[in-house]
Amino acid sequence: VIFIVQRVGGTAGSVSVKYSTRSQAIPGVSVAAEEGHDYQDVNGTLVWEDADASDKEVVVPVINDESYTKGRLFKSFKLEIFNASGGADISGAASCESVIVDDDTTPGTIQVFNTRQTFSESAGRASLSLARVGGSDTAVYVRFHT
Repeated sequence: VIFIVQRVGGTAGSVSVKYSTRSQAIPGVSVAAEEGHDYQDVNGTLVWEDADASDKEVVVPVINDESYTKGRLFKSFKLEIFNASGGADISGAASCESVIVDDDTTPGTIQVFNTRQTFSESAGRASLSLARVGGSDTAVYVRFHT
């Protein structure tokens, strides 16, 4: 993920701002991403020298863990900027939230068909139809008893 940080309102003098990432859930939207598992934590300082108005980039690597974790389809973190120096101020938002969507295949769910059957005692057996739907990642097992 690439975040763009801009210097606006003038270019006189050297200014800087610190930045860092932090896991943060967004209520009703996502769970907190795990640093080192979902994204790589970054922190540092962006510097604009005198007369420099160029945009600065902060790159946050997203980690493709290649595994689905139930309940973690949407995972979020935020980039925060703070401690402006050289006479600069932080205007607007001092943080930006990002949501990672888990694109790994899900194991799916087992759907049961014919949940109610009627058959005679002499039939000797009954059939139960199951289907795996919505995913195919990893092996799944179904336990049952009569």
